[in-house]
Amino acid sequence: MGRIERAPDWILKYKERLDEGAIAVEDILEAENKTREKPIKVSSVARAINAMGYPITGLRREKKAEPVKERAERRGPDWLQKYREGIEKGTITVEDILEAENKIRKVPIKLITVTRAINAMGYSIAGLRREKKAEPVKERAERRGPDWLQKYREGIEKGTITVEDIMEAENKIRKVPIKLSTVTRAINTMGYPVTGLRREKKEAVEKAEKPKKAVSAAEAVDYSASIGKISKETEKRFKAIKKSWEKDLNKSLHNDYFVNILLALAKLVEHGKTLTFAPATKE
Repeated sequence: MGRIERAPDWILKYKERLDEGAIAVEDILEAENKTREKPIKVSSVARAINAMGYPITGLRREKKAEPVKERAERRGPDWLQKYREGIEKGTITVEDILEAENKIRKVPIKLITVTRAINAMGYSIAGLRREKKAEPVKERAERRGPDWLQKYREGIEKGTITVEDIMEAENKIRKVPIKLSTVTRAINTMGYPVTGLRREKKEAVEKAEKPKKAVSAAEAVDYSASIGKISKETEKRFKAIKKSWEKDLNKSLHNDYFVNILLALAKLVEHGKTLTFAPATKE
């Protein structure tokens, strides 16, 4: 038989046990020959395993039958043993192992294969992931919240950024967009409340804090002070007339200013005079 370039389908059912180093070449050979009409040879199994990207070192029955104590001390698949020291000292990450293995394998393995192998070795992968490894525990405790949120910490602490700002900024750089609730939960895990960090509330606060426009003494006077106390009906009619004038003039009129106009007109009527208004022109 020629060289196998691609792993045959029949070998894939043994993949998990191969990852864990829990099956020998001879075991596979025997299992296959129980179900095949035409038996295969050890070399066929070896080539199939190699095509999967695994070396057969440590997968031969004569080597597998090593002392139980020694095997127990070096649990996990054989290919992982060269990384044992780095795993024990925490100087290597799962991603480092994955990259190193895929440089020498014909068929690349996945991250989950490495994590399962490390677990089979008896070690936890906590602290062996690349993004978490380079950060001391104390520093991690002091800067709670997910890593992606840290770049917004200063703005959150100073209240110069909103939840919506963060969501929009993140969704510009992410393939899968996040929701507003994701940002709020992340801020809460950082130890900050989202109160005052919502866009609509922030704008309302700024509007409330914005100094009011100074008014003249004449504008500050209540219009009712110029003509005395008036009834609700009169006030209603006054507002209706004023609104009509504002519509015709296409501009708003201050209450006192409009009262003065009405008073001036009343004085003219008292003297038997009237005003003729020219049609309003658009400026």
